[in-house]
Amino acid sequence: MSEPIAITHTAVVTGDREGSVWDDTTVVVDAQGLIAAVGPTTQIEVPIGTRIIDGSGRFLMPGLI
Repeated sequence: MSEPIAITHTAVVTGDREGSVWDDTTVVVDAQGLIAAVGPTTQIEVPIGTRIIDGSGRFLMPGLI
C-alpha cells in the first residue's frame, strides 16, 4: 500500500459473540496497511493527504471472522 486510506460512514461488524455492529464508523489504514484508527466518524480525525472512501451503506468486518 502506498497511501493511507480512510473508509468513512461505514458499519463495522465486530466479530464478537453478540455480532455487534458499530454504525457510522471511520477506519483509517496507514501507508503500511495497518489499521491506525477506528471509531465514530464524528470523533476520528483523518490525516491530511489520506484517500477517503465513502462507505455509506456498506459493511467492514475483520478478515478472520
